[in-house]
Amino acid sequence: MTESITRIHRNCPICNHSESFDHADNKTALWHLKTCRQCGFVFLQDPPNYDALIHDFAWEKTYQTELKRRTAAEPVLSRISQITHFLRHRVFKRNKLARMVRKHIPSGRVLDVGCGSGGQLTRWFNRDYEPWGIEISAFLADKANALFTQYGGQCIHKDAVGGLMSTPDKFFDGIIMMSYLEHEIDARGVCEASFRSLRPGGRLIIKVPNHASWNRRIRNEKWCGYRFPDHVNYFTPHSLSVLIKEIGFEIIQFNLNDRMPTSDNMWMIAQRPKEI
Repeated sequence: MTESITRIHRNCPICNHSESFDHADNKTALWHLKTCRQCGFVFLQDPPNYDALIHDFAWEKTYQTELKRRTAAEPVLSRISQITHFLRHRVFKRNKLARMVRKHIPSGRVLDVGCGSGGQLTRWFNRDYEPWGIEISAFLADKANALFTQYGGQCIHKDAVGGLMSTPDKFFDGIIMMSYLEHEIDARGVCEASFRSLRPGGRLIIKVPNHASWNRRIRNEKWCGYRFPDHVNYFTPHSLSVLIKEIGFEIIQFNLNDRMPTSDNMWMIAQRPKEI
């Protein structure tokens, strides 16, 4: 199936440099993991186009496939990961995203880019928020829209750049990219469109896998953050900071606790500067 899919050839999504070389962890013949010769960013050079991402590699399909593959390949580690996830979210009820939103976006219109079925917002938000979303999967967008319209918002069924550009300038008080930016073919374009759509002083919350984590360095191609072909960008603390600052955002929070090398994920809070 993969050889019949239309692919996109990409230059580096951070600096647009055309020259790259094979990354050391590239162990598959189907996809090409590259390192930019100019800025060192790691990315999938030939991901599927948006149509294939919708129909063949939608998150609700690839997540289950990848879960089954890893469970079969490493049953003990997979079981430990499942137990840890259950304890963190069901027993101890930890929700870092909810805490960050309440602290940095106290009220207003909140947009979840790549919102899935909408449960991420509606599980914890209150009447101080108007929930909005953008979702490329038609099935998930319909489910999210049914939830969001109950509270005055809506889900836009488009790619992220198209969805953001369909809203007015300075429209949102906050934008969430939770486990999203690693999937986005046009990462810079989405961040630029987010800057446009945020009001001055509005906050952007990002969570992405940390390609600089110790776990990635130890496990190499077996790292949990590698998911081909739907993970197309592999950020480090440095590359994420460079991208966000170049677009014009101010980084509000990105301390050591948000980008621990012992964690496979990292969090950032950025802000569109306030107008003087």
